[in-house]
Amino acid sequence: MIAKSKEDDERLIEKKNITGYDASFIDLDSTELGTAFFYLTLLKYDGSFNKIWETPVPTHGGFNRITYETWQAKKVPYIRINFHYAQGSGHIDYNYFLVGGMLKEPHLLMTYEGINMKRTMVAVNNDSIPDYREYVYIDTGDRVLNPDSVNFVWKDTAYFNERNKKQWRKY
Repeated sequence: MIAKSKEDDERLIEKKNITGYDASFIDLDSTELGTAFFYLTLLKYDGSFNKIWETPVPTHGGFNRITYETWQAKKVPYIRINFHYAQGSGHIDYNYFLVGGMLKEPHLLMTYEGINMKRTMVAVNNDSIPDYREYVYIDTGDRVLNPDSVNFVWKDTAYFNERNKKQWRKY
């Protein structure tokens, strides 16, 4: 994973502003900090480094860790990039699935968990692309209730809500 400043930005990013719990507030910060753009990048070395693919990680700060894992439901390897998410009292995982092998750009599925939000990986339609279950919460201020959940299934270009086909998510 590579972190870069915006191309025409004169402000540099600093490690302390992109890693850790405090850095997950970066989207709320209006100071002179440079904005980080993260990319998952595959490089191949054969005398010099050549970029095979590069895909954005859709966040700006709060990096915690990166791991290589396997989705047990289909035995598909994926790269999990974990970010702190202080605003939601939790974390966000950007899961890059290597469904076409290492040399093909990966498929992104975002999962998360916080005090009143949760999205988990599931296998709904039995294909090699993971789907997800989003939990519905009602936060009354003194209690958090979880009355329902709904599955989103990958179809060609996006994840679609099983109950309401007009509701979809990119990742």
